[in-house]
Amino acid sequence: MSEDKYKQLRLLTREHTARLWQAVRLGLPLKGEEATMAQAMLDHTEYWDVWDHLLEKGDEEILVDGVNPLVHVTVHSTIENQIAAGDPPCVRHALRRLLRQGMDRHEAIHRIGAVLATEIWEILKDNRPFDRAGYSRAIRRLGREEVPSAQPRKRIRKRR
Repeated sequence: MSEDKYKQLRLLTREHTARLWQAVRLGLPLKGEEATMAQAMLDHTEYWDVWDHLLEKGDEEILVDGVNPLVHVTVHSTIENQIAAGDPPCVRHALRRLLRQGMDRHEAIHRIGAVLATEIWEILKDNRPFDRAGYSRAIRRLGREEVPSAQPRKRIRKRR
């Protein structure tokens, strides 16, 4: 994508996000993916100031503690949409697994979102299509990773 088209897309995305935030602030009813995105924006109070001043930023890169808030809430809402739709089903299963292990729901969404963000990075880096099978495999591994113990396990021998 050319730099001019990228700039245009960035500005359009910011305009849409700013309008969505205004609708949230006015208490207007939202449906579907816009409601999910609005909830993700509300859930991330650390970015409220960004949303309030989004159009003032022009096309400059926006980072808060090294994180792009627009990308962050977009990934967050995408995972919420995948869970709601049950597509792919492994996302909903991974969420349940992480919650059963005691993880807070918001953090679980972030863990799943990290897998999606990695896939998006690979798509952009390698100029390739979405690898649904690879994404699903990575999601299915969440919460199943071996946690190294502080001390090695001792084998107990039975006496004969």
